[in-house]
Amino acid sequence: MNKQTFARGLTLFLFIAAAPFISSPDITHAATVNAVLSITPATGTVAPNGNLPVDIIVDSGGQQVGGVDIYLTIPANLTYVSYDASTSVLATGVTQPTVSGSRLHLARALNLSPATPYTGSNGEVIHLVFAATSTAGDAVLAIDQSSSSVATYESTPTNILSAVQNGNYTVSSPSSSPTATPTVAVTKKPTVSVAQKVPTLPVTGIPFLPGFAVIVLGFTSITLGLRAVLKDK
Repeated sequence: MNKQTFARGLTLFLFIAAAPFISSPDITHAATVNAVLSITPATGTVAPNGNLPVDIIVDSGGQQVGGVDIYLTIPANLTYVSYDASTSVLATGVTQPTVSGSRLHLARALNLSPATPYTGSNGEVIHLVFAATSTAGDAVLAIDQSSSSVATYESTPTNILSAVQNGNYTVSSPSSSPTATPTVAVTKKPTVSVAQKVPTLPVTGIPFLPGFAVIVLGFTSITLGLRAVLKDK
């Protein structure tokens, strides 16, 4: 038996012999984090330049919530307008949202006493109003989970946020105005008045008139008389 084989066998023997006396380290598992922040309504369509009102809702997951810290990403075709915290379940700690670039930040925290922590699945944190621009397309209001938190109601708060639900909206296209039909000026042709053609009546003869007959007879007599005189000469 060579020295290398002997050393391996000794090491294995010592490990097996010492195994009963080695205690496992204490592993502290992280507490279950099951609070959820969501935006409601979750979907919708807003007209260009129209308002989009939404609520941020907290589901405490059965635990006592004492505060939230939320970072919201605003898309380019939405702008922040206003907020209302009058019906918030965390109404004690009122902090006006602040906007920096495309991020909105709001923090709401209860004092440990005498405030009552929130426990429930549909607690309104804050009401927000956004306005759509004239740019049509998708508009996602997204809660940044990595930066946001839901704090337990205790002297040393624990972040129990486990999931977020964003708002997916659509800014509709501007209604296209109907194309005006060009007005074509039509010149009315003048009406040519054509005189009514008088029908030609067939001429069957000149009507016999007494006066006219006397004149003809007289003229005939003169003519005959002149001929007689000329003949005598």
